[in-house]
Amino acid sequence: MGLWRAAAAIWVMILAAMGSGHAQPPAHYNPALHAWFESLKEPGTGIGCCSESDCHILTPEELKQTKDGYQVRVRNLWVRVPPDKILEHQWNPTGGVVACYGPGRDAQSQASVVIFCFIRGTET
Repeated sequence: MGLWRAAAAIWVMILAAMGSGHAQPPAHYNPALHAWFESLKEPGTGIGCCSESDCHILTPEELKQTKDGYQVRVRNLWVRVPPDKILEHQWNPTGGVVACYGPGRDAQSQASVVIFCFIRGTET
């Protein structure tokens, strides 16, 4: 049993070290927008939407609006934006629609993407 515990302890340390690193900012990263990204709060919870490493300024090819709401293309999957994740009347200095998302459970299904926040173009 001692070998098993030692192996488990090493595995936990490896996972902790991997989780403690900072994600790299996306290609569109603009240091002037850092504070704005950090200020975004998930509707209803007040939890941060994450940072610019999880937020993406969408191209027209990555966004569509249907009668049921917005959809975002992530890894060639169209993921529905939950209406309760849309930040209403949010000033948006990016010049585009922003979706903040991260991985979920299953890489082959839409459940593999969790939408934290969705920001339309600047609204008044």
